[in-house]
Amino acid sequence: KMCIYTSDTNYNRYIYNSAFRKDRKEINEKFLEALELILFKGYGHYKRGQGITVIPWKRFGNNGKDFYNLFHKLFN
Repeated sequence: KMCIYTSDTNYNRYIYNSAFRKDRKEINEKFLEALELILFKGYGHYKRGQGITVIPWKRFGNNGKDFYNLFHKLFN
């Protein structure tokens, strides 16, 4: 078992492995900045979620379809 946080064992319950991984260098900079803004900044950020969190497409606003297409391109 791999322990990332030693003080709070609640974070060490699961390890997620996947064949799908992209390095930051492979992702468009503007896309990455927009994604970081949605996930980590402002009201409604996703920093406090535990485990896998499903983000509704409406959270991406008017650009939801653009984000979907970019994600689709990245992993296909």
